[in-house]
Amino acid sequence: NRLVHTPVDELTQAQADQLKRIRELVPQITVDTPLSKVISNEDAINYYLSGKSNKVAGFFARDVDVGHAVTFPERHETLRTDYPWTLFKLGQGGYFEIEFKVVEDAIKDGSIDIPYSGEKFGSKQNKSS
Repeated sequence: NRLVHTPVDELTQAQADQLKRIRELVPQITVDTPLSKVISNEDAINYYLSGKSNKVAGFFARDVDVGHAVTFPERHETLRTDYPWTLFKLGQGGYFEIEFKVVEDAIKDGSIDIPYSGEKFGSKQNKSS
């Protein structure tokens, strides 16, 4: 758990390799996998509640990995919205959370990929970065 809270640029290469091996053991997402994405109040209003968007992009989590966290502070930490540069600050208006499943086309075309952040994890990067 300590490594999960370590900024990428502070990880040794051996630690990054260990995290990558663990991450690659997580089962692939299927059309039956419940997922969750945190979005800002502004994005919720401007895109989703307004009807301008019905797509989800960027980082998201499997509900099985975050469902144990119930309170706002627990969700804040578990969904990894607790970094200093985050838009999601405790005590500053909250956030919205979208719960969804992916469509078959997203799996077939490779849109769903294991996310990595930083050069220490090799060439495979999150497509939104």
